Amino acid sequence: MQFMAQDKYYRDNYPTAFFFIITLEGSDCGRLYVDYWPAEIRIMDIGLLAGVRNRGFWSALLKRIMSD
Repeated sequence: MQFMAQDKYYRDNYPTAFFFIITLEGSDCGRLYVDYWPAEIRIMDIGLLAGVRNRGFWSALLKRIMSD
């Protein structure tokens, strides 16, 4: 229920935002809500499962987001 409430809030308040399921080596491992505005990139929610943390994945993902 919490995810559904958060998802509804983000979609209602950030209608141009994107929702991504993050995958690594073919398995789902996280989620990302991001919105691209003219003067900024707004990351509203980002989560990664504990088993894939501390491997440099976040750094690579954030660099990719900022390069778009």
